[in-house]
Amino acid sequence: MPDKNEIISIDLSSEGKLRLYSHVTAQMERLGYNPMDYGSLHLGFELPAGWMVDIKCEVTLAQLTVLAVKLKMQITISDLNIFERKES
Repeated sequence: MPDKNEIISIDLSSEGKLRLYSHVTAQMERLGYNPMDYGSLHLGFELPAGWMVDIKCEVTLAQLTVLAVKLKMQITISDLNIFERKES
């Protein structure tokens, strides 16, 4: 469940997560990084090796942006929804 203070949450289908995983790990390999060692990227935050397929691991758009910049990648948003925030 996304943090209630986050304005943007990432909600990917299982196949979307696998596609993201494939793109990121392939680019890490192309750039000479071990695709299971996100610590070697020195992102400024921790990402566990299986973060893209772990349903308990939430990632923010800011984290994905840092990852994309580090890996010389681009983020494309192909679907976007905006909803009323739920008060807790």
